Amino acid sequence: MRPLLDRALQGYNACLFAYGQTGSGKTYSILGSESGPDAGIIPRFCCDLFSRPEVKGRTAGSPSLSLPATPAQDDERVQFQVEMSYVEIYNEKLYDLVGEEDEEGAVREALRVREHPTLGPHIVGAAVHPITSYEQLKMWLCHGNRERSIAATGMNEKSSRSHSVFTLKLTRTQTESVGGEELQHSRVSNISIVDLAGSERIGASGGYADRMKEGVCINKSLLTLGKVITALAESATGKRRCFESLGGNSETAMLATISPASCYAEETLATLRYAGQARNIVNVKHINEDPAARIIRSLKAEVERLRARHSLRVSPTKLFVTERSPVTPANHQKKTNEQLAEEEARRAEEMLVREREIAALKHELSSCTSQLHRAKEEWNRRLEKSARAAAAALGRCEKAGIFVRDVLPSDERPCLVNLCDDEQLSEHLCYALKDGATTLGAQHTDLILKGLHSSGVHCTIYNDQGSLSLKATSGCEVFVNGELIEENCMLRHKDRLVLAGIYFLLVWIPKDETANSGSNDTKNFAYAREELLRCQEQRLRKQILEEEELARRELLQELQLKKQSVQQLQLNL
Repeated sequence: MRPLLDRALQGYNACLFAYGQTGSGKTYSILGSESGPDAGIIPRFCCDLFSRPEVKGRTAGSPSLSLPATPAQDDERVQFQVEMSYVEIYNEKLYDLVGEEDEEGAVREALRVREHPTLGPHIVGAAVHPITSYEQLKMWLCHGNRERSIAATGMNEKSSRSHSVFTLKLTRTQTESVGGEELQHSRVSNISIVDLAGSERIGASGGYADRMKEGVCINKSLLTLGKVITALAESATGKRRCFESLGGNSETAMLATISPASCYAEETLATLRYAGQARNIVNVKHINEDPAARIIRSLKAEVERLRARHSLRVSPTKLFVTERSPVTPANHQKKTNEQLAEEEARRAEEMLVREREIAALKHELSSCTSQLHRAKEEWNRRLEKSARAAAAALGRCEKAGIFVRDVLPSDERPCLVNLCDDEQLSEHLCYALKDGATTLGAQHTDLILKGLHSSGVHCTIYNDQGSLSLKATSGCEVFVNGELIEENCMLRHKDRLVLAGIYFLLVWIPKDETANSGSNDTKNFAYAREELLRCQEQRLRKQILEEEELARRELLQELQLKKQSVQQLQLNL
């Protein structure tokens, strides 16, 4: 990603998209861990961006913006504005991952894509947050990944089988001193990092109806992307976002992931053919800057040329005064009075033209300066709005008791860890358990778990100095280690908690000394699901046997009653 970052800092668009079959490592390569040696492309790219000497301390809104100019930068100053957005595409519908959340329990509406005549395709209603530091960007990235984890954990209409598009908008504003006046011009770079959902054969996946629908939408969008790569023509809803990155104005890279298993040889060849077609695309790249900047740069070059030509040592505002060049005696003899008059008239006319150009340029410069002041005020307002949105997002997470899984090893508080069929989203969220009673439910509870059937409290967990006990609400299904709980029960470290067959949670009690020796074994989503199915099967078998035994007893009692009635009739006869 460093070559792409270098080009982006120069003013070019940049894009990286990952393509490959399901389970080949696309999401892990793009996201990875949030920090450390296993960090993915997005965290590394963002960290490298804010670590660059030309960006560090020069981000608009950062405390260290005003830096002393170096000798090479006495007449120019550089400032960067960074904005980010994060959306996912699920079943050909766009959803914002970092937008403002609606009221509790509300279903988010899909966003729409519109075509602007000059700006191109853009997403209507998608949140775009100004960024001043890597820590702030990391917070929004974690928030977006947390939203995907919550959606996948609840197993509702959105799952982890979706495309994700992470976009950074980098605006480089340079201030130059020309003739004692400050001149500003900017370059804008759009950086897109796309994690495409894995392609697969539906027959081989063996999914249910919802999974088959997801697979159809995924394969349809990937097929359309293939058409864009080969023909650059039609496109699906989500791929219109990548038009500028494929065969357009962008520096584009493709990450092709494959599986080493021989049974996936067909998918591997398809991925390699896909990558081979992508290599044949020729992008026409140019620096994204406003036309006024190019005009101003050309006029500045003209001023420098005239200064060198006339060897004047005056300011550019007095560049075209009528100052006669030294004339040697030989040249003076050759020039007649008429030639001198013509030369003076030509210089006067040129001076008037240049003065009009300078006046028009000053007027345009003052207009641009006022626009920049308004843009700076708007940027400050956006920073304040983004800070309020970040505080609100953190407040919602704290209210819901959610925090990031990476803080778990150094935290001794009991909590519930999410389990999901997607390994990248599993064990990513933690629901903190406060001292005393913690209620779980779909709404109006301490821990809000959207998607539960009951509208009130589903169950209650009591925390007594690290000792946990659970009480299920009557009529609500709560399973612990696969067993249906009808009364109170104690919870131990790494117990599997399943709510209504929808939420799979892992009980985490770091101080639990009663945990058995096998507690270090892997207890993932597959283990919890198989355990639940196995226990349900045993419970159903036991229920069937009990019903058969009850029916047998009832039949024996009925036979005994009939036998007694027959004997009574015989005695009466």
